[in-house]
Amino acid sequence: ALVHTLSINKRQLDANQLTIAQVRALYTGAAQTLSVSKFIEGVVTSTNDNVTAKNVFIQDETGGIVLRFNANNTTAPNKLLPGERVRLPLSGVPITAFNGLIQLGDGTATLPHNKIVKLGNEPLPAPVTITLAQLNSNQFQSQRVRITSLTITTADGTKTLSGNNTISDGSVTATLRVESYAPFSSTVAPQGTVTITGIASTFTTAQLIPMAASDIVQQ
Repeated sequence: ALVHTLSINKRQLDANQLTIAQVRALYTGAAQTLSVSKFIEGVVTSTNDNVTAKNVFIQDETGGIVLRFNANNTTAPNKLLPGERVRLPLSGVPITAFNGLIQLGDGTATLPHNKIVKLGNEPLPAPVTITLAQLNSNQFQSQRVRITSLTITTADGTKTLSGNNTISDGSVTATLRVESYAPFSSTVAPQGTVTITGIASTFTTAQLIPMAASDIVQQ
């Protein structure tokens, strides 16, 4: 019998490159300004339809993190779009946490958009299927995730997605977060069992942030 061996070549790291997981590990609970002469690369996974205007989520093969710029990400030439691979030199960039969400930059001039090098476009990283308990653990923070067999317990046939809704798997609960300015915030929260794709985030407690109404699919 023929044996076929499939080899998958992961992106090779440059000698001056850190993974996002390595950078996240540099945060030890107190804000600091990075002095390493290294860079990270990642693919943009968020839109500012449902993420605050200065924030952008990026992800590599090891994890995700938030970039917190000093100016809004909503108009050219600043705007970063989902699927863009970007490089960020880390020297002089703060690593902080906002209500538990680890981020690079703090909204000041320390992270202007012109620090970003755009490297082209590629497919979004596939969402990893996790449980609500794993969402609440923060181990997948800032990554694209998918959670199946959920109910939106706050859905009553008229409640919209705007603001906080509670999602449950029957034993564990978390928050589904849709900003009031999101184009789909007026969509009525679906009843019944749903699968939700979004970014694992936190605002003191865990949140799942969808990027579009189509990220919430009735099963």
